[in-house]
Amino acid sequence: MTPLIKRLHKESKVTIPLSEHQKNHIAQMKEKISNGIYRLEKNDCVCSGNSSDILIAEKDRYGFDLTTKLCQNCGLLRSDPYYEYETLNEFYKNEFEEIYRGNFDIDEYFEKRKRVSYEIYEFIKEYLYKDSSKKKIFDLGCGSGVLLVAFNENGHETYGCDLGEKYISYGISKGLNLYKGDIDVLNQFGKADVIILNHSLEHFINPRSYISRVKQMLKEDGIIYIAVPGVIGSLPMHYKNDYLRFFQNSHVYHFSLNTLNKMMELEGFKCSKGTEEIQAVYTKNLNFNPNLTKKWKDEDEAVRIKTHILKLEKQLLTEVKRKSSISYKLKQKLKRIYYALKG
Repeated sequence: MTPLIKRLHKESKVTIPLSEHQKNHIAQMKEKISNGIYRLEKNDCVCSGNSSDILIAEKDRYGFDLTTKLCQNCGLLRSDPYYEYETLNEFYKNEFEEIYRGNFDIDEYFEKRKRVSYEIYEFIKEYLYKDSSKKKIFDLGCGSGVLLVAFNENGHETYGCDLGEKYISYGISKGLNLYKGDIDVLNQFGKADVIILNHSLEHFINPRSYISRVKQMLKEDGIIYIAVPGVIGSLPMHYKNDYLRFFQNSHVYHFSLNTLNKMMELEGFKCSKGTEEIQAVYTKNLNFNPNLTKKWKDEDEAVRIKTHILKLEKQLLTEVKRKSSISYKLKQKLKRIYYALKG
């Protein structure tokens, strides 16, 4: 079967630019997969519907064989098959940081990421000051904890957890309240007013089960802030309209705002505000009936996602063709000569 994005078939060699460090760790991981040390298994869509899928792509940005499918029942994109639970743990322990971040300066990274902390703070600020009390903030999957900086500076009580000891230790050295372990490690501090899930939900094999656990950690009038790469809104700003750059082997699910809202609705939440990029705020639906069906169906959303993918792919290929033309190359060369003479 040919993927909807034809250039991302299994035999294609396309990847993003990579350092030698990244290439070495990618090769090591591919060897583990080839030798059966790392294994994959079937990954059914969390919408629980019975529907055929559309094959979207068979490669990811790092050159891994990664089958991405569009569920025609609900519109969710997912990796299927995907890594077994034990394989996933080993991947995050051994390869994830080396492939995704490579060699980098953690001090420089921490300072740059402060900007994101301030952006999140501004996005949810209206929910923090409904009364004069300071709020309890949890960042789940916090890394170095840098996203808590803005909340710390504004007098709130902040806690973070992550499985990565290196980054937890660094954040602690910066005076942040961070703990190595799963989300349960924060239960000792009671329930939170705000829970931050910043680019973590897309990494879970069962995001619905994870949200169900997170819900137990949140106060009745609390909020969840979720940011994930949006399959509609993130492509132009962060991925140069290229799904090759978007698909990556650490991401299990790819959401639009509609599919994320529907999933959250079935777990007892309602969206207060959100963007297609995706940034969104969710509050508990106090009238939620947990005995209602846990399935959902939205075939129109599936059509919308498919149409959007084809549209962006056509735009990208047209732009690639334009930039490869002789006239375009000549104009760029003349422009460089002009600025060289001018300078």
